[in-house]
This record gives sequence, C-alpha cells and structure tokens, in this order.
Amino acid sequence: MKKIVSILLSLLLLSGCTPKETANVSLYFIARDGQEIKAESRTVQNNGSLLEAAVKALLEGPKSAENRRIIPEGTTLLGIERVGTVAEINLSAPFDSGDAHTRLMARYTVIYTACSAEDVQKVKLLVEGQPLKSLHTGEPLGALGAADLGTAMPQSGGEVLLTLYFPDKAGKYLMPDSRKVTLWDGETVEGAVVTEILRGPSASHLAPAVSEETKMISAETKNGICFVDMDASFIKKNTGDSQKEKLAVYAIVNSLCTLPHIKEVRFFIDGRVVRNFGKLYIDAPLSENKTLYPAE
Repeated sequence: MKKIVSILLSLLLLSGCTPKETANVSLYFIARDGQEIKAESRTVQNNGSLLEAAVKALLEGPKSAENRRIIPEGTTLLGIERVGTVAEINLSAPFDSGDAHTRLMARYTVIYTACSAEDVQKVKLLVEGQPLKSLHTGEPLGALGAADLGTAMPQSGGEVLLTLYFPDKAGKYLMPDSRKVTLWDGETVEGAVVTEILRGPSASHLAPAVSEETKMISAETKNGICFVDMDASFIKKNTGDSQKEKLAVYAIVNSLCTLPHIKEVRFFIDGRVVRNFGKLYIDAPLSENKTLYPAE
C-alpha cells in the first residue's frame, strides 16, 4: 500500500501537479435589507494567491440566504497586482454600473474582502485598467483601506445608546425611540443613526419615517455639520405630502442633532446638492426642528 501511495505522489510531481491547499477567507456581502455589510466565512482553494481566490469567490456570490451579492452580474476579475501591502484589483466594466448605492456598496465589499486576505492593507480599484472615480468629486480614487471608508468592516465594536425620532401614528409629531446598537470597528455613529432610522421604529406607537426602499450612501461630520448622502429613492419614495416630507427629513436631522458633535445636517442626493425635497428646501444645512415635538 505504501508503495502505491509513493508511486501516485511521484506521478503527481512528475506531471507538474501538486495537491491543492485550502484556506479560510472572509467574504463581504450585503444583508438582505440592503443596509449592512456582513462577513461570510468561506473555504477556498489556495493555488498560490489567496487574494485572487478570495475575490473570485466574492464574485460567485454568498452561500448564506441572509446575504446577497451587490456586485453587478457579469463582473469578472481581469487581474491583480501587488505592490507591498497595496493590491491593485482590475475588474470588468459591469462592476461600476447601477445606481450610486449599488456602486458604493460593491466597492466596499471588494475592499473589505481584499483587506481580510493575506497582508493587504489598501486596495486600488480599476475598471478595464482605469482607476475608479469618486462618486462625489469625479476624481480618480487612490488606494483605500477599511479605515478610509465611511462604514467599517464588521467586527466586534462598541455598543452605543441612540435616541432616534420617528413620527407618531397620527403623522403629526416626532417622538423619541431609544435603542442600543453595536458599532462596527471604525463605523461612524452618524451612519448608525441613519441606518437605524431606515430600519424603522421599535415602539408600536410609532410609524416609519421613510419608505423601506430608501437607501443611504454615506454619512460623515465635519466642523459640526453632518453630510448625509442619500440615493434618489429618498426623494422618489418619500415626497408628495408636505407633512410627511417634513417628518421624513427632520426624523433624520433631529436624530443626528442628538449627537453632541453635530449642530446641523446637510443633505446630498447621489452626491449632488438638490434644492427641493417635495415642498421642503434641503439645499442648505438644517438644524433641529423643535416645533415637531408635542407640547409638554
């Protein structure tokens, strides 16, 4: 028996074949609700480049029914080059297609996946050999790591208590709804606030502030102003009734203004300044609207 095993191994070596090795990688997909990035462990064949194996597995999609692939169909890996701890990943044209939310989340899932493989610290994304461009400025993007993004890799993080505001059932006032959430390491608390608003209230006497189709692109604060970028669904799905428009906008504004470092909120739609949210002007920073609270 030992002779047979020895002969088989010798034949494999002579033919240039070696037994394939496997390795565990973390792949990052979008949760079914479209608001979270979730890690999924996967065992892949490591034939010399664990990074390449991880990216190819990411393009194949998730195994868990709780997750979905946000990278557009038809996207293929054209090549990977490494310069130290920076990986340059070249993808086919379909990768940078779809709405702003899809394009942004697709980029995040690739960067997180690559940064979890081998010793990659930053990723430079290319499409058909050309650098991807910022959705906000239109300028070519350089190498990005997890810490450079507006959200963060799902890892164990700190727990925070948020005070959120939602409309009452009558649609007249904003009422508080407190909850504890766990932040991903490095995730902005601003992003967590908007995400929780999109998920809706936990209290039965409150109503959702926005349509369930509404998506956030990013949220970050500079000099006391929180810049919130929503996709076009924010306007398309939440306008048409002046009172509902006011409650939708100020549910986000008032909730963010509970954070001590935020004084005002500035909205963008798909990276652009938009004047009208229905009958409401949102082209300038907005502060807390206390008139929407019921009289004590």
